[in-house]
Amino acid sequence: MNASKLLGVMNVVLTKTPVSDPNTWKQSAGSDGLAKMATLIVDLVASAKPIIVALSFLAIFIVGALFLYPSENTRRTAKTAIPYVIIGILLGNGAMYFATWISGNLTF
Repeated sequence: MNASKLLGVMNVVLTKTPVSDPNTWKQSAGSDGLAKMATLIVDLVASAKPIIVALSFLAIFIVGALFLYPSENTRRTAKTAIPYVIIGILLGNGAMYFATWISGNLTF
C-alpha cells in the first residue's frame, strides 16, 4: 500500500468522510507541498484528539471500577495497571502535541 492510499484510508477511518482525491498532496511538490503536508498533519491530530481523550477516560474509569470491586485480586490488578494507564495517556497526548509542533515547523 503506497502512502497516498494510506493517507486516504486514515482520513476515511478518522473523519468518516471519503477523500475526494488521495493523491492531492503528491500534486503539489513545490513550496506549497510542505504547507499541505502540515495541514494534513494538523487535521489528523485534530481528528485523533477526541479518540485519545475518550480512550484515556475509559482507561481511568476501568481502573476506578476495579478498585470498587470487593476483591483483593482486582485491587492488585488495578494497582499494577495505574502506571501503564498514566504512561499511555502521556504517550497519546505527547504524540498529539509533538505532531502539532512538527507541523508548525515544516517551513524551509
